[in-house]
Amino acid sequence: MSVSADLAEDNPWWSDPTSIRRDMKIVDLDNSIVDWKPRIAHTFDFSKDLVYSLRGPRQVGKTTLIKLQIKQKMDAHIPNRGGSFSP
Repeated sequence: MSVSADLAEDNPWWSDPTSIRRDMKIVDLDNSIVDWKPRIAHTFDFSKDLVYSLRGPRQVGKTTLIKLQIKQKMDAHIPNRGGSFSP
């Protein structure tokens, strides 16, 4: 499979903006009794042309944080130009 096909598969909201609501990380968070708000979420500046690399230990919420950011953009009808997720 090509790199662009892999990226498109990992980022289904590129073709269907509503698909982020069906993402298992988002669904699990929405169904959780814990109201998890990542402390570092406000530190990203998406108004600049930057590349962020989010690294850290396993199972601390990196993927969930990224997908929450994407969901917030989709819910606000902000185009997700240049935004992508790659596991």
